[in-house]
Amino acid sequence: MDLREAEFEGGISFQETTFNAEVAFQRASVSAFIDLNTTAPERQTGTLTITEGTTVKGDASHWALSNPPARSNTSSARDLKPQEL
Repeated sequence: MDLREAEFEGGISFQETTFNAEVAFQRASVSAFIDLNTTAPERQTGTLTITEGTTVKGDASHWALSNPPARSNTSSARDLKPQEL
């Protein structure tokens, strides 16, 4: 999958995505949000830049990211109790 130079200004969700080939992230960036609730691609080239203030959902530890958050937000609205919504 070729995502080189892609700018996901409104965010992107990889939720339930299956990657069967290399993913190229050279000079790609995302802002607003990114949902990584899936298995990271085995082969990644380059890095996907996470802009400041971007909400990251899921485990970012296996992804080729630059500026990753110190900790990912792994909860979603469906995981919260009604009083937390």
